[in-house]
Amino acid sequence: MSLITQLKQISDPRHLRGRRHQLWVILFLSLLGFLCGYSGYRPLASFCRNHEPSLRLLLALPDDQPLPSYSTFRRHFLQTSPYALIASFNHWAMATLPTFSPALLSIEPI
Repeated sequence: MSLITQLKQISDPRHLRGRRHQLWVILFLSLLGFLCGYSGYRPLASFCRNHEPSLRLLLALPDDQPLPSYSTFRRHFLQTSPYALIASFNHWAMATLPTFSPALLSIEPI
């Protein structure tokens, strides 16, 4: 199972009218940004801007869809519990890595 497939299973608490980005895209970009050392809303938005061509290619995003801004990341993290993302990431890691130890590789809330 891919990480994206796992992230797509998380339910989206947002109203349909306010969805510009799919939830899995926001979550995946957040994880990727965090793993690359970008922590915080503005740094995550900078990560997206700095690596936009590669991210668009990796995620097959259309050119006319903007990447999430810092306020999108902020709103998302204020609306949702981090535990769904943590559980999803850890489930993917346990299924993917042959000798996974949650103590060595996991995401935990601060």
